[in-house]
Amino acid sequence: MTFKILSLDGGGFRGVITGRILQLVESVVQEKRGQSLHDYFDLIAGTSTGSLLAAGIALKMTTAELLKVYETRGKDIFPARVRNQRKWRFISQILGKRYTLYPHGEPGNPAKPGLSTVIRDSFGDATIASVGKEISRDGRVIEKPILLVLAYDTLSRNTTFFASNNPSGKPRWYDNLPIWRLCTASASAPTFFPPYKLPYYQEGDDVPKDVRELKQVLPHIDGGVSANNPTLAAISHALRTAESEIDNIFALSIGTGQSTQPFTYDEVRKWGLLSWVKNLPNIFLAPSSEISNSISRQILNLNPAKKRHLRLDFQLNNHLVDRTSGQDWRMLRAISETPINSYLGRQVTEDIDDPTVYQEFIDVAEAYIDNAIIDFNPKNEKERHVKDAIARFIELDGLPDISS
Repeated sequence: MTFKILSLDGGGFRGVITGRILQLVESVVQEKRGQSLHDYFDLIAGTSTGSLLAAGIALKMTTAELLKVYETRGKDIFPARVRNQRKWRFISQILGKRYTLYPHGEPGNPAKPGLSTVIRDSFGDATIASVGKEISRDGRVIEKPILLVLAYDTLSRNTTFFASNNPSGKPRWYDNLPIWRLCTASASAPTFFPPYKLPYYQEGDDVPKDVRELKQVLPHIDGGVSANNPTLAAISHALRTAESEIDNIFALSIGTGQSTQPFTYDEVRKWGLLSWVKNLPNIFLAPSSEISNSISRQILNLNPAKKRHLRLDFQLNNHLVDRTSGQDWRMLRAISETPINSYLGRQVTEDIDDPTVYQEFIDVAEAYIDNAIIDFNPKNEKERHVKDAIARFIELDGLPDISS
């Protein structure tokens, strides 16, 4: 029996790109298997903005509903007044001001919208322990899909795997926390949002008196600092808790578009503290994503005749271009003065906090879907367009095809 993973990267408002690609996956799954994403995938993992999409799918939302959240509520997550203030963040940070961070908001208070407000409005108060619980005819609890949300705990200095399944049956400190709180923690990107505190216990939990008196909270930040691409974490979790064999795991991984802006030695060596703060998110997101992608691909595609890892992502703009010199020893690429997206033929914003570019992200995702060629060729088959690659990936699960 195959075990199917859907993995969704972090990337702020660029989650719109993920959502549009995911919409295509949704339609192909419906066409080929007659199922929703919620029914088809066994484990759905997400980091940061990917955690919002993952949780939404696990809660049986459609991709159209999730994209509508980005389109209509993006301005509440990234309000224009804060975005405008952030243009002067160097001065603000010198003065020690904190208002350059986007607000979490106060759920239940329409006057104070923010990240957590939008997520709670979308998901309600469902807890992660309640996700995917169905009762079979023989009375067994079927946990499908498993939801996995990643965030980084700055107190214990570990990545927290917030998982809906719990084979041990032992109570976990986050079992009764609502999903909106876990997703808020996962999406609290450093330099964009303040850290988010999660209580170590809930009111009414049976905890020792000395623990209760500590009133301990666990501060969390964006899971992207350690696992912006959660595919490898999802594979590990499946092997550890879902009793799945590595040869049966299939993973579909979707990114938010790659920001590949180059930084030269002369630029970086002049950076002071504030310049590092400004550029840190642009730098830290990419490496962990690429490492996870590379290792996951090697593990699942070890057998060329049975590839089980499909990655859908692309460069937002081509910053590096081939040199005209034909000399072999000059293989370094030149930095383009006018970087453009290869599918749209024009430059695309790489910002992760601008809700005014919703349509631009939809356009570039659709251009990628229509024009990209994917290197997914199990059994030495030809390379494919995006929709064909998705269809072939689904066909490899061995389940009946209702479209034929």
